[in-house]
Amino acid sequence: MNKYFYTFGTADYFPHYGGWVEVMADDWGWADTKFTDFYPLHNDMINCAFRYTESEFQATGMHKTGNIGNYCHKRIA
Repeated sequence: MNKYFYTFGTADYFPHYGGWVEVMADDWGWADTKFTDFYPLHNDMINCAFRYTESEFQATGMHKTGNIGNYCHKRIA
């Protein structure tokens, strides 16, 4: 299993202001399916600002500093 990260921005249609959701899945397709079970598509698009693999996410430093003042909102396995 891999860890995927879905981050949020400041748009009022995002389910959260800043922060992220972690999803455990075998691949991006399965991660997106799990994510959209909790957060339905918005205008036929994944309802987040950006998506990262674990290594990409770690490189952003958000795991230490947060994203717009927020951290992990939910973990989906």
